[in-house]
Amino acid sequence: MPKLGCSLLCVIWQLLRQKGVFFMVINKLLTTVNYKKSSSRKIKYIVVHYVGATGGAEANCKFFRSVYRGRSAHYFVGHQGEIWQSVEDKDIAWHCGSSEKINNTNSIGVEMCCKKKDGKWYFEEETVTATIELVKRLMVEYGISKENVVRHYDVTGKVCPEPYVRDVSAWNKFKERINMSKADNTPNQYAKESVNWAINNGILKGDENGNYRLHSAITRQDVLVFLHRALSIKK
Repeated sequence: MPKLGCSLLCVIWQLLRQKGVFFMVINKLLTTVNYKKSSSRKIKYIVVHYVGATGGAEANCKFFRSVYRGRSAHYFVGHQGEIWQSVEDKDIAWHCGSSEKINNTNSIGVEMCCKKKDGKWYFEEETVTATIELVKRLMVEYGISKENVVRHYDVTGKVCPEPYVRDVSAWNKFKERINMSKADNTPNQYAKESVNWAINNGILKGDENGNYRLHSAITRQDVLVFLHRALSIKK
């Protein structure tokens, strides 16, 4: 079996990126104070926010890292689509309050970094795309429906995320893009032969519902799993 050097992985990475495959890299800079430990919470909702300032994802994690702020979020998605995690999923972040239905205890908070032009906040497309892929991954991980992905505004009435409160059509478009449907099992034309080969050889395996998630995000560990399965095929 040939050794997989960094150069080969980089080539594979680049080829898949050219085909529109999104690689999700989650960086971690966990806060030591702005959260509450938990070992048994049930995650039912994903609450989307905007930062309300122009700082990036890493900068926000640093802001919440070791100084008590009285608020926090699990994830920050940056201007170039970079993702930074500040609170572990299993723990409670302080991002949407304590309402009876949707609250800090039963939700994950995702903050979108934003920019301002002519007095209006907006998101870079890279931020939107990365947020969508992160949300879709969390939806699969915790069995969350599209209906349970909400804005902070929907929980408390706060104008957050401001671009999606001001422009409801943009929010509706976001919701459509996170829709997890059977279409996720339909490959693009260029990929049909490769997808069928991967399925037939046991490289690509669906979940318990038979969903191959062909259009969902892929992480570096996913790539390694695929490579391991492919190189393990007996000639």
